[in-house]
Amino acid sequence: MAEAVAGAIAAEQIVATLAEAAAAVAVAQPTQPPKVSLTQLAKPSGEDAKDEGLMLARSGHTATVIGNTAWIFGGEGPDGFFCPADMIAVSLPAAEKTTSAADASTPSTATTYTRHDVTGIKPTRRTQHAACSRADRYIIIHGGKNMDGEAIFEDEVWMFDTVNLKWIVIPSATQIGTIMEARYGHHIFVDPKQDLLILHGGHPNREIVWDGEAGWYDYRKKTKDAADGSSGSSSSEYPVFKAINTVAETWMFDLEARAWTQLPPSPASGPPVAAALVDSTLYSINYETNIGGKIHWLYLHQSATERERPDALVWHTAAFPANPFHPGPRPRKDAALLPLKTGMGRQYLVFMFGCSPAGYKEPEGFMADIWALQLPSTGVSAAAAKDAIRDKLPGMESGKLTWSEVEVIPTEQIGTGGKAHPGGRCFFGADSCYDGKGIVMLGGLNRWSEKEADGWILRLAYGYSDDNRFE
Repeated sequence: MAEAVAGAIAAEQIVATLAEAAAAVAVAQPTQPPKVSLTQLAKPSGEDAKDEGLMLARSGHTATVIGNTAWIFGGEGPDGFFCPADMIAVSLPAAEKTTSAADASTPSTATTYTRHDVTGIKPTRRTQHAACSRADRYIIIHGGKNMDGEAIFEDEVWMFDTVNLKWIVIPSATQIGTIMEARYGHHIFVDPKQDLLILHGGHPNREIVWDGEAGWYDYRKKTKDAADGSSGSSSSEYPVFKAINTVAETWMFDLEARAWTQLPPSPASGPPVAAALVDSTLYSINYETNIGGKIHWLYLHQSATERERPDALVWHTAAFPANPFHPGPRPRKDAALLPLKTGMGRQYLVFMFGCSPAGYKEPEGFMADIWALQLPSTGVSAAAAKDAIRDKLPGMESGKLTWSEVEVIPTEQIGTGGKAHPGGRCFFGADSCYDGKGIVMLGGLNRWSEKEADGWILRLAYGYSDDNRFE
């Protein structure tokens, strides 16, 4: 009996030792950089390939994921004309875990493309608008540029029902004493916990210009009396540095009350080049010079009562470098910023592609790199436990709010002409997919100013998001 008890105790000690060793190994594993794979979606075939109305080659459009389908809307086609106000449904391949390089390299044959020419009321053709999903059924569209190149002013919010395939118009008003200026190039999100629509940034009806030393400024039209004193007038342009009104604004739309409320603007001195909403926190990136940028974040709280407390809505800022001595994402615009999670409590913001803030007329102005910002871990999760331990150990840090260039696992794409990477591009449509564990991107403008017609899936690489991984 004594020998059996002693054996059980010894076995328990061995198990405990092994568990401690496994935990130590897990804590020692770095959280940056994440490893990802890129898989090209199968292109249309059969009757789909003959449908000219699909017009997958486009830029300035949006791609919004509902369930396992990405919905494309708007944008500019290859001929320079605006795409019809149709909805293009792209069914994504099943969210299967990639366990080998071969899995990541084979384009899915399950991808289908369907064009829905919706009848009845619908939004006008547009580009550089904003879109987001709501309640895993609806797609909200707002703003954008019209065919005259001007920001679209509308007194309503457009919402597309992906089940009944029809558009719904939601009338909107602004709080007394405020005016929401028309805009394009902005960002919208729905906070699913509160069913609130959040709008951030955007360009007004004036040109926003980038200067690598001075940062962002805009040219506004200033009218003055003619020199001869006549009733006629002439216009001159002058730079206004650090213009922040429309470009840094944040608004909240109550989808039940149907009213816009202005929130504190971002402290950025220029337009946000990318934004994302994660766990009721709005993240915004902007650049002020060529040698670094800033990430700003605003916690929206969980109720109107909490938001009404004094100093409840406060922006926080963290600067990051972007130079050869301290690598970071170089200044860019027309990029994507999207959340990516491992399933164990670890979340990143993936900042991908884009073009130089100075413009996209030259091939070298296009970015082909992908960066990840590690978000602070919250709640009870393996990632939170690991971060708490690392923050207390000498020589270790949790890595929160740090940047790293993701490691793209090289794969030989089968059946895609050997193309293993989308290359530099901007003005593409992108959204999170696979319940936050993937990102889909569709179309866009490549470095030769050509409209692309392809689609790609970014996922955590094989072996990285396995169920038995600590985080």
